[in-house]
Amino acid sequence: MKLTVDKIIVTVCAVCCLHFPSGAQFETKLSELKVKGNVKEIQDTEYQVIDNNYLNLKEERMVMLSFDKKGNKTEEKYLSPEKKIIYSSEIKYATSGKLLEETVNCFGFGKDFKKTYHVESKKITVHTVYENEDAGVKHYSEYALNPDGAVAKRTDWLGNDKIMEIKYTYSKGLLQTETNQTAENTLRFKYEYNKKGEPVKKSEMATDGKIVYSVAYTYDSRGNVLSETSSYTGEEKTVITYKYVYDSKGNWTEKQEKMNNNLFSLTKRNITYY
Repeated sequence: MKLTVDKIIVTVCAVCCLHFPSGAQFETKLSELKVKGNVKEIQDTEYQVIDNNYLNLKEERMVMLSFDKKGNKTEEKYLSPEKKIIYSSEIKYATSGKLLEETVNCFGFGKDFKKTYHVESKKITVHTVYENEDAGVKHYSEYALNPDGAVAKRTDWLGNDKIMEIKYTYSKGLLQTETNQTAENTLRFKYEYNKKGEPVKKSEMATDGKIVYSVAYTYDSRGNVLSETSSYTGEEKTVITYKYVYDSKGNWTEKQEKMNNNLFSLTKRNITYY
């Protein structure tokens, strides 16, 4: 896993819409979702499971992803149980396939913005212009690239003030370390992989190099996560397991999530193909 141009769209939905999409939904390429076929749209309906009962469901939200025929994500929407749009993102590309801009609306949370991407051989600059209550706020991010296109460093600016810097190191094309520095603190992360290049462990390191938090992953033969075990040093582990139902193309259409062996979440997926 390396950070490339296709992976740098990071929506701030956690702030503006009170939801944080899964890692896969940060990606702009269909291939990053491990979905097979010429996909036009993915519709995920997420449910809370009541009292560990598969038949007792409460809808939480719907996520809709649209793709062009090249596999580029062009639109992302989040809908409430009442089917009201609470978040939307529209992404535009140049004919060459380069990212041009992303327009985000958070519908009532006052954090709408537009991102413009300037892609060069050695760096990417992302300018963000806010509307509503943050109108006039100037924010931009610079991504310094390695020769292979992987992101070596990200720097965020608010006006003339540098507010964050993240440095990345790699080995054989795989991300190894991440150092995130702000005015308040510095966070360090280390990554480990299996023979297939799938991330099997992410650790947060203290300044003395000791692990303070870690999360470990296992996968099925299709590359989907089967288990996620996380813990802070000295505390009890939390284990989340996943069970999938697949269609004839090998894409999952249902995902069950259990925490410490209690079923708590169910996602039903509908895929539309070109």
